Amino acid sequence: MKLTVVIPCRNEVGYIEECIRAIYNSTIKTDVEMNVFVVDGMSEDGTRELVETLSLEFPSLHLIDNEKRLTPFAFNIGIKAGGECDFVQIIGARHVLSKRYLQMSIQKLLEKDNVWCIGGQTKNEYTNVVSKTISKAMSTVFGMGIGNFRILDRSSYTDTVGCPMYKYEVFEKIGFFDETLVRNQDDEFNFRVSQAGGKIYYEHDISVKYYVRGTFKGLWRQFYQYGYWKVFVNKKHSTVTTIRQLIPPGFVLYSLSLILLFFISVKLFLFASIFLMLHFLLNVFFSLKNADSVKDFFDLFKVYLILHFSYGLGYLNGILHFFILQKKPSERHSKLSRSSFSKVQKNTSLLILTQYYPPEIGAPQNRLHELAVRLKMKGINVEVLTAMPNYPKMEILDRYKNNAIKEEVIDGVKVYRSSIYVSKSKSMFPRLLNYFSFVWTSYLRGRKLEKYDYLMVESPPLFLGYSAIALSKKLKAKMIFNVSDLWPESAEKMGMVSNKRILKIAYNLEEKCYRKAELVTGQTMGIVNSVLTRFPKVKTHWLPNGVDLSFYDPEKVEGNGFRQRNGFNEDDVIFFYGGIIGHAQGLQVVLKAAKQIENKKVKIILQGAGPELKGLLELNEKLGLKNVFFLAPVQKTEMPGVLKEVDVALVPLRKLDIFQGAIPSKIFEALSMKKALLLGVEGEAKHHFIDKANAGLFFEPENENELAKQINHMANNPNEIIKMGENARVYVRQHFNRDIIAEDFLKVLKH
Repeated sequence: MKLTVVIPCRNEVGYIEECIRAIYNSTIKTDVEMNVFVVDGMSEDGTRELVETLSLEFPSLHLIDNEKRLTPFAFNIGIKAGGECDFVQIIGARHVLSKRYLQMSIQKLLEKDNVWCIGGQTKNEYTNVVSKTISKAMSTVFGMGIGNFRILDRSSYTDTVGCPMYKYEVFEKIGFFDETLVRNQDDEFNFRVSQAGGKIYYEHDISVKYYVRGTFKGLWRQFYQYGYWKVFVNKKHSTVTTIRQLIPPGFVLYSLSLILLFFISVKLFLFASIFLMLHFLLNVFFSLKNADSVKDFFDLFKVYLILHFSYGLGYLNGILHFFILQKKPSERHSKLSRSSFSKVQKNTSLLILTQYYPPEIGAPQNRLHELAVRLKMKGINVEVLTAMPNYPKMEILDRYKNNAIKEEVIDGVKVYRSSIYVSKSKSMFPRLLNYFSFVWTSYLRGRKLEKYDYLMVESPPLFLGYSAIALSKKLKAKMIFNVSDLWPESAEKMGMVSNKRILKIAYNLEEKCYRKAELVTGQTMGIVNSVLTRFPKVKTHWLPNGVDLSFYDPEKVEGNGFRQRNGFNEDDVIFFYGGIIGHAQGLQVVLKAAKQIENKKVKIILQGAGPELKGLLELNEKLGLKNVFFLAPVQKTEMPGVLKEVDVALVPLRKLDIFQGAIPSKIFEALSMKKALLLGVEGEAKHHFIDKANAGLFFEPENENELAKQINHMANNPNEIIKMGENARVYVRQHFNRDIIAEDFLKVLKH
């Protein structure tokens, strides 16, 4: 017995995995041969990569392109890909089947000869407050009409169902889905089923979970299109497929006629308004019955109006287009109502407070900006409050000097800037002045902004917590404390801060920030576990760094002449470090190891800037090294081309317990570009990328002898380097895809 499962999909990275795993977790008999086809409308959010990864786990899972990007094409492509079989199950990417759904559907179809299609009850899962309200309204007779499958409370015959399973012979008898329909293609197909003598059965004992979309605007457009395309279906079949579809357009016509009647006769208007008053009373009744609060009552009242008027207006426009003007469907109505990405309600707002942000170059800058852009695309109103760009040179960029740019938009994200004191001095007082100047100016700038739902502050610098606590209160925002490094612990153990009074103040501030926060996010699990160990009542979430797989794609990126431009040969083996040259990296070990390398083809590049650069240049000259090269940092846009032309990514950190939970951000881009990793970081990073991913080799931090040994080994084994690079991209695609990271964080915000 053969079963084909078809999943039409586009940009559903946050939901597709749960959908697929539910299918494979079904209690289905062993004699059923199942093939699952995800028919994807050229997703751009990481959905495709995720499905490809899951196909390694589930060999019968297949990814197929739907270049038309419309649902009926997806249905037909998937059904035809499955070939001749016994049953076809269609399920949306936001649906999660119960364990018995598939087997019970097959059983019922085998038992009932006259039943050609079967489906179960839909249990709505809410993605936000608005979607919960919409779900309530769509589960009532007043909202959806008598006979709609969404409100049935017992098994029975009906005219359509959600998540249908068909006997394959149905497609042989009546053909496939109508590809001219953007909407209502399933209703039209089920009408043909009924016309051909088949029955459609609603089975109340099986269920499917559905993640409801949640914006009023999206609901309006969705039901407007339902009404519009319903007329197109009626014209095609020269009949009205159901009586209940006439009620909304009739009500809209009636409401419009009341306006005209008001100017003719007030008495007639008052008499004729009895049905409008009845609708109003029914709306009040059902809204009161299902509301959880006063706000919920008004939202429900609004949803009922949207359901009825949007469908009715769409239906009337369809009559005008298809019957009166004899037109074909307009291009505007051929666009789907749903957006490319899953969205939350528009009024969800987030202010990111950070001292570091583009156009500065660095890990926190890129990580926060990439997160902001993705959240913006998913409907969150994201804005950023940051300092005048100065890092790592500790010098305000020319075009920002004298506060020349106080507001700007970067990749669609609104950025507010405040002044900051900068100094190239490494002494304690200027550094503290740098931190606290922004603490003060960020508060003065931020207190004038609009209110936000959330304020997310980046630490370090930990002292920015003062501003965050004050601003979250002023702006009535819930504070999210994002920890990318455990300060002051890290600063203390690296010897950057030794003053006991300052450390005591800092530790007290750290505790206060955690306790005041609605949520504490950590860049590594080591950070998360440290917070939970010390403060077990704090709500935490792992918010790792990651990579934009489409930007760092070795199949698409062309070399930018990096080797030739810098005097390297094609057969040179390049070990590359790119990033901040600071205290934590302990790059002295690289120079000491380079002294031991005799292989003339080995070239070691240190690209970047930072407080330790001067000392490293002096050490390099002292050791007389000819195989180590220092290059200036480049813009992010150039990095894929640079990484394309190197061989191994070199990532060291100092040998400190605090770094057991560290994952340097430079790892992700290199691994995404299929570069082998030479890692001098113990703990979590080694666990992920060496032990689990097999994406490179490890050397003990600050051990130049072991580093030199591993450099020689990799230089002499080029095929091993290539294999490690292949493993590298597979692993980061599975675990550190920025699109998936953003979706996971979005789910936390929703709840």
